Formats: sequence, structure tokens, C-alpha cells
Amino acid sequence: MSEVAKSVRMDLRRLASLFITFKQVLHRNPCLNEDCNHDDSSSLLVRSHFYALEDAINIQCTDCDESATDAGLKAGLKIAIYYLLKKWGKNCQSVTLEMQ
Repeated sequence: MSEVAKSVRMDLRRLASLFITFKQVLHRNPCLNEDCNHDDSSSLLVRSHFYALEDAINIQCTDCDESATDAGLKAGLKIAIYYLLKKWGKNCQSVTLEMQ
């Protein structure tokens, strides 16, 4: 398997796990609009959902080991998610512009 395919799969797994955590955060704190739909992963990029994205990133990037007394920060994962969201945001923007 090529390195590019492994990298793409890893990025998609990270994005999927972030989206699952994002949906869990939103279900705990429902949005104020009745018409908001969270079935699409592009809802991660909606400005009104920034608090939920921030919480989801913090949940994903903390080490939740029961044996440890304090949760450690996974700084490398946080940086990887930053660049992944940046790249994915550009792709979503280009797809949206093409559709118009």
C-alpha cells in the first residue's frame, strides 16, 4: 500500500472520529435553531458550532487514562487536527464554489 493511501486513510479516520465526538458534544448541548442538521460533516465548519468543535478537539486531544490522576494533552494530535481542518476547509470551500 502506498504512503499516500495510508496518509489519506489516517486523515479520514481522524476526521471521522472528530465528527463523531462533535455530534456527541452537540447532543449534550443542543443548538438553539430547530432547523440545524448535523448529518453532514461540513457542519464542523459552521461558525455557530465553533464551541462544539472546540470541545470536540479538546476531548480528542486529552489522554483519558483511568490510571492517571490528570489527563495529559496530546499536542501532536492537536497540531495534526489543525492542519487537517485547514486542508479540509479549503477543499470544502472549493467544492462549494464549484457547486454554485
